[in-house]
Amino acid sequence: MREALKKDAQEGGKAFAAMQLMLLGKIIAATKELPNQYQEIAQQLEEMKAKLTPSLPIFSDNRALIEDKTKDFVGREEVFQKIDNFLNSQPKGYFIIEAEPGIGKSTMMAQFVLQTGCVHHFNVQSGGKNGTPLFLKKICTQLIEKYQLDYKFLPTEATQDSDFLEKLLDEVSRKLGQDKLVIVVDALDEVDLESQKPNTNILYLPPHLPPNVYFVMTQRPLKNKPLPFLVEAPQEVFALQAESEFNKRDIKQSIQQKLAKSQTLQNWIAVGNLRDKEFIDQLAEKSEYNFMYLRYVLPDIETGKYQNLDIKSLPSGLNQYYRQHWQRMGMNADGLPQIKIDTIYVLVKLGEPVSAELIADIVGESKPKVRRILRECEQFLRQEEKDGQICYSVYHASFRDFLLRQETLEEANVSLKDIEDRIINNLRQGL
Repeated sequence: MREALKKDAQEGGKAFAAMQLMLLGKIIAATKELPNQYQEIAQQLEEMKAKLTPSLPIFSDNRALIEDKTKDFVGREEVFQKIDNFLNSQPKGYFIIEAEPGIGKSTMMAQFVLQTGCVHHFNVQSGGKNGTPLFLKKICTQLIEKYQLDYKFLPTEATQDSDFLEKLLDEVSRKLGQDKLVIVVDALDEVDLESQKPNTNILYLPPHLPPNVYFVMTQRPLKNKPLPFLVEAPQEVFALQAESEFNKRDIKQSIQQKLAKSQTLQNWIAVGNLRDKEFIDQLAEKSEYNFMYLRYVLPDIETGKYQNLDIKSLPSGLNQYYRQHWQRMGMNADGLPQIKIDTIYVLVKLGEPVSAELIADIVGESKPKVRRILRECEQFLRQEEKDGQICYSVYHASFRDFLLRQETLEEANVSLKDIEDRIINNLRQGL
């Protein structure tokens, strides 16, 4: 017993805490059976239990994402104020933040989750975490645990439509009192609509919401092909523009923060005879006020990739940055490096974390060669360990968009159908 408690203490003491809460629950139940004069004690014990019950932890598969997104967070006060205004002016509803890739939608949602501890789900297409059943499973589980609803497990039908989610939202709403339930859902545009029934709301989001229940969601602009989302609950769409004054301010603040921490950046601008403000203003303009651009270009400057260039020679905008990197890899040179092209596009088309070994099997090359190719574009990839193997996926949707542009496909002479056929053939061989 002592060893078990010692091991539990090393792991955070969760088992011991759960045992304490269970015993407290039994004491409360026993107290409620006593005469009326003891019921005030029972109420106080209930309040004590509520305070001792830990808030729902961030899901392990979201923890790394949230830590990564928020480590250098700056600004965004206006966006959070917009959310607060909606929550305080509407009895319930959907608040949607709409912005182009790279403007920081996921980062804002990660910071909001970090600040509030709210129920949340991040759709990640490149990680294969963008199906409707997964969304329902994670949201329903969080609701049950956070609000101590009387369910030991999810029923089978919980992920088949919106019925069980609506039931839980109704139960939580009745327990809220003056409080609010806020559910964050990031990247609606990355949801796999094939994972749900046709002619239904995206993620089976309910058309009606009970009082004090709110969804805060993000998506990129989709004017030509709007997502299936018809609701009668109040909704507001906030269009976050790259050229807005507060976004420009936040971009400059982000550059200033990085500059203050990096002697290498300070040396680079000194060589270019720039003042700090000149560097900040010119780089912000070069980035087209896009945070993803800064994520790539600032480390490139620090590692010497632009040591012989001045700031005017830096790429203009995220798309030109991707194109320059594409050229440095020799992807549009004569005598195309077919193995590089196949490796990258297999990764894109698989759409989920995949090992170098599987990629090597599909493209018919050695694992060391595939790993070397993956290292060449590692700044655009997310790495995670699955079943003892390092698996790779595309880090950001903007890079996937660049790779799938018709112009890029034509330059690389890529046939997506051929890539898909090779993947299917590999899967068949494995059966």
